Amino acid sequence: MTKLIVNPEEIKEIFFDAILNGYARPSSEKKSIPHFPNSKVTRYRTDLWLVIDAWTTNPDTGHSFGSTCIYHKGTLPVWFMQYSGIYPKSLTWFLKEALKENYKNRRFTGGRGPFQFEPKDNPRLLYTNNVNCSGFIQFNGREDIKQNGILEGYHIYNGGLMIKP
Repeated sequence: MTKLIVNPEEIKEIFFDAILNGYARPSSEKKSIPHFPNSKVTRYRTDLWLVIDAWTTNPDTGHSFGSTCIYHKGTLPVWFMQYSGIYPKSLTWFLKEALKENYKNRRFTGGRGPFQFEPKDNPRLLYTNNVNCSGFIQFNGREDIKQNGILEGYHIYNGGLMIKP
C-alpha cells in the first residue's frame, strides 16, 4: 500500500469549487437518489477529484441530514463533512446565502457559513456559526438561524481529513 500525499489546501479548493457549483447554486442539477426517498445529490468531478454531496429531508418536519465526501481519483475517500438538524423550507434560501458568503470568498469556517450573517434587506434574520474546532483537517460546530430573535433552525456538523496530512 502506497501512502497518498495530497496537500489539504488542494482538497479545500476542490471543496469550494464543488459546493459553489452544487448545493449553493440554484441552477445546479440536484438528482434524486434511487432507493433513498426525499434525497438529493450533486456530483462534481475533475481529472483527480470526485465530490459527492448528498442530503435527505423529511418534507413534513424539515429535519435533514447530509454528507459531503471528496474522493481522490474517484474512489479513495480523503475528506468528509456530515450534518444534521432542522430548517423550515421557507428559510433554506437564507441558509444557502449564508453558506455562499463563505464559499465564494473561499473562507473555511467549519465547512459552513460565516460566524455571523444578516441579509441586507431583512435584518430580522440572523445566521450564526458556533465553531468548536474550525480547521479543515478536523472541525465541528453548530449553525443556527433566528428570525426576530427566535430559533427557527439549526445544523450540527463535523468532519475532516480521512488521510494523514
